[in-house]
Amino acid sequence: MIVDSIRRLGFKAEDIKLIINGHAHSDHAGAFAYMKKLTGAQLAVMQPDVQAIEDGGKDDFFYGWDWKVMGFPPAKVDRILRDGDTVKLGDVVLTAYNTPGHTKGSTTWVTTLTDGGKAYTVVFPDGVGFNPGYNLASKPSYVGIGDDYRRSLARLELLKPDIWAGHHTEYFDLAGKSERAKTEGVKAWVDPEGYRRFIAGKRRAFEDEVDKELGAPTGMAK
Repeated sequence: MIVDSIRRLGFKAEDIKLIINGHAHSDHAGAFAYMKKLTGAQLAVMQPDVQAIEDGGKDDFFYGWDWKVMGFPPAKVDRILRDGDTVKLGDVVLTAYNTPGHTKGSTTWVTTLTDGGKAYTVVFPDGVGFNPGYNLASKPSYVGIGDDYRRSLARLELLKPDIWAGHHTEYFDLAGKSERAKTEGVKAWVDPEGYRRFIAGKRRAFEDEVDKELGAPTGMAK
């Protein structure tokens, strides 16, 4: 499906030179082995997620026990990223920030795009959602998970993008913005307030989950 979509856009999947992603879960990394074999592209991954990518998810702190269901074909990582590293291809430069929580190597990407002589800061946030069964405070799923979420939320709150996207299209209304872009152009994608609301919602969900785990009423001010 990914390859067919690339071809419908008028490109050759075989021309892909570099693969990056947000985190090492099967719905985000499950096609890496196939895509690397097809394209010969280099795979760049944040260091704490490298082992999970290379063993197909067995190293995941939560899903590793259920590997036969949640696992994926392992893929060799060609470049290990650290917080703040940049990835470049042609004129495109992206900065990778480790925003752990969802996985230990969750990665938020920041770049700059230019349209009509105007520069736009673009952010692809990741790492601050939690799946059913995660324990953030009581019997934490991994040591320090709560602190990781708090640090990642604080970092994402400091970012002030003009345009933002996400690793699930419903997060940022891809369908709606794509339709408006037919007449509005790049203006349809400019949505700093939508980003603020998205991160604020993740903050509320995190704090409510912590309150629930600790037996406190949800929605309390901290």
